[in-house]
Amino acid sequence: MVCENAIGTLFRVMIAGKVAHSNLKNITTGTDVTMSFLVDPTQAVRIIENHPVLDGFAPYPVCTEDFALKFGGVKYMYLGEPPAPATPEAPPAATLFFSLMKSRPIYDGATISYAPDAVGDVPLGVHGTWTGGVKAEYNGRFGLLSEQFTFPSLDLTEAVGTYAPTGPKRTFKIWRDWAANVVLSWEVKSLTISKAA
Repeated sequence: MVCENAIGTLFRVMIAGKVAHSNLKNITTGTDVTMSFLVDPTQAVRIIENHPVLDGFAPYPVCTEDFALKFGGVKYMYLGEPPAPATPEAPPAATLFFSLMKSRPIYDGATISYAPDAVGDVPLGVHGTWTGGVKAEYNGRFGLLSEQFTFPSLDLTEAVGTYAPTGPKRTFKIWRDWAANVVLSWEVKSLTISKAA
């Protein structure tokens, strides 16, 4: 989604960590990783059978033109085209969401996904020839869980701050060609939400 709102109304999310495992050229274990993007602070409302969904998820649209994924300060990857629908009848994915999770039921967390309430594959493209010239399909799976009460609120405007997720499930992954072929993973060390301007 290309954000049309003034930058002063947007929020920035930055997620930082360290590479835990890599099979990719020029990216080694321990390399710093940062993912950053702008989000519209207007929460997407999900409706089922004429009722709003209140399930501990708060999805916010990501400004895809600002998305950056850097390893050691170098922007190796960018967002690819949205994933194809799972079935011919399913609507195509159009919006990438940053979703906060709170008390579901005992964890807080966050996801970056085309699904507003679940971790899903995020297609990625690569810059330059650092993959060795081998054509491949790359996808990220970006979801983390943290101890309950990590985030003070599902309202993005009330969740400004820097958080250090704790718990066992705070690893982001990138796979190549098929989902089990994880070629890079990193442990999330911090998640920062701030005003964009």
